[in-house]
Amino acid sequence: MTTFRAKRNGVSTLIVLIILMVMMSSASVAYFYTNGFQTIRPSEMSGGSQNQEYSVLNDAINDLQKNGNEIVEVESSPSGSINYVTSYSTFKNLAKKQTVYYFVESYKSILFIEKEDKIYAWAPQKWEKLKILSTDCDLQTPGWLITITIKNMGNYPLAISNIHIAGDEIAGTNFNTENYVPLSASCTIKKNTILDQDESITFEIRVSNYYKYLKVGSICEIKLSTSSGYYIKRMINFESSKKG
Repeated sequence: MTTFRAKRNGVSTLIVLIILMVMMSSASVAYFYTNGFQTIRPSEMSGGSQNQEYSVLNDAINDLQKNGNEIVEVESSPSGSINYVTSYSTFKNLAKKQTVYYFVESYKSILFIEKEDKIYAWAPQKWEKLKILSTDCDLQTPGWLITITIKNMGNYPLAISNIHIAGDEIAGTNFNTENYVPLSASCTIKKNTILDQDESITFEIRVSNYYKYLKVGSICEIKLSTSSGYYIKRMINFESSKKG
């Protein structure tokens, strides 16, 4: 009987020591995260805070779209008296079930709503915008020469990560090609070309006959993407008239 009690007491002592070690470890982890690195809260573990702040225009637009807002780009900032709010979360609360408009130029960008005969706006610290200034498609003997001029309308440099035509990527594969590649497409802009703020660049895309079944009268989409995931699209009409 004495031997049995000793073993039982030894097991109990061991269990108590394990429980104490687990509690001390948990306390240390809680202290580590709270004092200097990160405090984990239930809302963050289940998908993040509902009042997250943003400073970049594109992040805010994506968040508003997830919230169910219709987003409309306009060509000019609103006229009249504008009530600016200082935080994105305040603007988001005001914008519930509202159409959100945004305006971008090289040195100014705002999101705004029209509510109860008033205009409420929020100005992001950073914004990205790539604008197509012009496109031209010339018919040549082996295919088409597309000339595109683009401009960085954002307030920080951006990188052109890739270019797609008719769904296929062409930038970074056949760049700087002066001649037409049979049943292929090529362009004169390299992958990850940097455009500084307010900088414009003109480049060419050569599309050979019957690439992706394209022919005279075809209309296809050209898509330009940046390294951040921002993109713009333009429909190109493959004209029948020969120029130049």
